[in-house]
Amino acid sequence: MLFEFQPPPEPELSPEFELIMKEINELTQEKLNLELDIAVKESDKKIKSGESKSLQSELDTLAATLKQLENQRTIAQGKLSELDGQVRKCIQSFFF
Repeated sequence: MLFEFQPPPEPELSPEFELIMKEINELTQEKLNLELDIAVKESDKKIKSGESKSLQSELDTLAATLKQLENQRTIAQGKLSELDGQVRKCIQSFFF
């Protein structure tokens, strides 16, 4: 008598087990989607942070430039006042 190998029959899955497996697969997919979403948001956050630092640096530069220009204006106004005084003296000495 020859024996033929027959694989064991596949066990039947209960409906409850199938529902549990389906839910596990859905939750696994949802987890992957959430992890991808988090990675994208972290990347966006890093980009925005870099842009923010760049803009802050530009703002600091502009603030320093403004301060220099205000100082130069103050100096120029003082020199104009001096020149105005000299012009008035010249005019007064010319006419009087």
